[in-house]
Amino acid sequence: MAHPIRTLADFNRLARQSFFDAIRLLPGDYYPDFVTTLKYAPDEVKAAFYRGLAKSGLYYWEEMTKEAPEASTEDIQTAQNTIANVVAEIAALAPKIEANPAPMQSFPESERQLLTAVLSGMRGRDPADKTALANFGQKNFFRYLVDWEQAYQALIDKGLLEESGNQYMLTTTGIMYANLIQREHPLWLYFYNEMYLRAEESPTHATYCTRLYGENLCQQGQMDMEQFHALLDILKLDEGNRVLELGCGTGYITEHIAGKTGAHMTGIDVAYEAIAHALSRTAKQRDHLDFLVGNMNTIQFPANSFDAILAIDSIHIGYDLKEILRRMKLYLKPGGQMAIFWETWLPKDSPAETFLPENTRLAAALTELSLDFEAHDFTAENNRFWERAITTLDELQAQFDAENNQILYEANARETNRYLTRKGCRYLYHVKV
Repeated sequence: MAHPIRTLADFNRLARQSFFDAIRLLPGDYYPDFVTTLKYAPDEVKAAFYRGLAKSGLYYWEEMTKEAPEASTEDIQTAQNTIANVVAEIAALAPKIEANPAPMQSFPESERQLLTAVLSGMRGRDPADKTALANFGQKNFFRYLVDWEQAYQALIDKGLLEESGNQYMLTTTGIMYANLIQREHPLWLYFYNEMYLRAEESPTHATYCTRLYGENLCQQGQMDMEQFHALLDILKLDEGNRVLELGCGTGYITEHIAGKTGAHMTGIDVAYEAIAHALSRTAKQRDHLDFLVGNMNTIQFPANSFDAILAIDSIHIGYDLKEILRRMKLYLKPGGQMAIFWETWLPKDSPAETFLPENTRLAAALTELSLDFEAHDFTAENNRFWERAITTLDELQAQFDAENNQILYEANARETNRYLTRKGCRYLYHVKV
């Protein structure tokens, strides 16, 4: 896939980020933690990392020449030098990591938020002033926003942030740590914590779910009760099964599946507020129902732990789809099954074949992992779902406003706007291991 490289500056920014793509080439359990990899990985894994780094830099150079063939020899040489400098910069950094002054566990919430804001809001290498960063914080951290005033100097002292003329930007080391934080504590976590708390407490949201889905299970995805029953018909779960749900939210659907099938259900979600509510609500059902705070990018369970793993409109927001699927496969017992609801949205004039189940991003990842699948088409049902959503939101907008829950209305309205402006397909992928 071509990158939007229009100028040499675009390319230089991509080149400086190239080592993050190289991280994805690392095998197995080394994937989630770049720092641990450099500290403890065997020499051959470190060598693989640096080969990947060089490969990534070469890839970006090739992309630049494809998209800007008119680039002068001097520009191409400058780009190659940029890549060489990045490689040298990281190579010089690696020996220092053992004594790095900013280990992951030392970051208080204020520093995590500020690193995230500079990386996510300002693209890491684009400087920003305190006013712009404060506006980003107000918009994205909600009730969880803390005071960053001391964090600015603390991150400068740790060598993660630079300040020049009241403008702030991440250092190379700062970019590395900010990306690690995003894997473990992503920006959207704050949004979902806020969403789940408000949805739990909102009578209008309860009405919205009942009208839209057919039953109020405090839903956030696109699986209505028609699709829910189809899912259970395909899986045929019973009381002998142990089942994991990724991205369970407040756990009402997890609880409902346990009640309908008798299966022992475990739900995980990175939104700790949602999990706290789920645990409190189901305290008397712990013999067959449990919930854990967990990140789908780095989940850890013993091999062969589950008979089935479900992902209902969740894994598309994961950091690395193939790595999540690899872990799902590892944690399934022989003969186990996955069930994954997946939507694809593309421009309306996209070729018809791009919407076929074998051509989605999920299908490509499953195929790479040699996982055979059966895809059940729910596109027609999904279109009906979105038509209902548009009507229902319009009818309930004033009630959401009266509750001061515009965030619930706006989040769903953004989703319906995607339906109006793009073309989509929806499949339930059923995988047997």
